[in-house]
Amino acid sequence: MQTVGAVNFYSRNLDENLLTVLGDVPAKTVKAIAQAVKIKHAN
Repeated sequence: MQTVGAVNFYSRNLDENLLTVLGDVPAKTVKAIAQAVKIKHAN
């Protein structure tokens, strides 16, 4: 988690991708959104 001014950033690896969520919202919200993202693989 990083904060620059009023903007919070959170990054995490998701399979072979790097997911970054940022927003002018509470840090808990940014982290919750990032942790809720899932990759849906096509069959």
